[in-house]
Amino acid sequence: MNWYLRVRVESGVPWPTKETVVKFRERELTLCPETAQLAPTVLLAYERGRLTDDQALQFVRHFLTSLSWAEGRPIRDLESVGGSHPIRIGKGGGAGVVSPNFRADYLPDPADSKAKLALALYREAHSANSVAYGFLGFFKILNVRFPNGTPQITAVRLALQCGARIASQLLSLTWPDLDLERGRLRLSAKDAKNHRELWVPVADALVARLRTMQATSTSALIFPAPLGGVLHHFQDHFRQAVKAAGLDSTVTPHALRHTWASRFAETSGDLLLLQRAGNWSSLKMVKRYAHVREGRDAEVMRQMEVTRAAWARQAEVPTKTPRPISRAPRNA
Repeated sequence: MNWYLRVRVESGVPWPTKETVVKFRERELTLCPETAQLAPTVLLAYERGRLTDDQALQFVRHFLTSLSWAEGRPIRDLESVGGSHPIRIGKGGGAGVVSPNFRADYLPDPADSKAKLALALYREAHSANSVAYGFLGFFKILNVRFPNGTPQITAVRLALQCGARIASQLLSLTWPDLDLERGRLRLSAKDAKNHRELWVPVADALVARLRTMQATSTSALIFPAPLGGVLHHFQDHFRQAVKAAGLDSTVTPHALRHTWASRFAETSGDLLLLQRAGNWSSLKMVKRYAHVREGRDAEVMRQMEVTRAAWARQAEVPTKTPRPISRAPRNA
């Protein structure tokens, strides 16, 4: 018995203006256009004995990922419904742009698991509503491609993890600036805008990576150029990577610090702590990161209620009175 899965999409990829059947991995998918009442969708018919519902949705997502990669544009799956007949989905998302001559016979379909993951991350990054989080998506692809990292990738990881400025702070670091035993890094006062020295914590995974780099390094610098000396062309390499990924030119090395600060503020909600961690001279400098993620207030209130309930339970537990210590007579 056939079962039908329909997935509503929001697409930056030119979407067909009429129902179009495409073949992907020997299965047929129907791409349905947007109308005055209906959203653009992908329809898959399958036998439930051969595919589970989760596998069917995964299959459609693989198709959308390959399409996003081939076109270099974002495409999001917003909603899915299934049933014994093709259920239609009302308006919500939009195709954005349409194409009367839609083709999908050129889509990549790699067998390698890392390549599949990289494709999925590519669509995730392109579909992010934030430039900063889009960059993080593309950076994940580099981590898949270079699992052990390169010095430049490690510098980017470090900037995203501790908020240090790459050009003025990280690229001039030497091995004595690194305290691997305590898992921390010294940012020199002479390289800071407020001329204050700062020790920042380093994540365990990065400590392990830096240990490996130190064991094979022949340079006093942590992040030297390939032929030695300071890595002067980092910004050029970064700009080339941004362009190749199709990102906006506003994504610069300094955007890594802004990304770190945004994630720090969103996670902790403590601007004073952010000011100290980022080594800013005044609170005014960090107020731009005070934006609140939608739903964050509800999360905080739920956490407050969990804490209150834990305190209440603790108060209800009777406290045992300690038994007095009996003392034997002195002359016993």
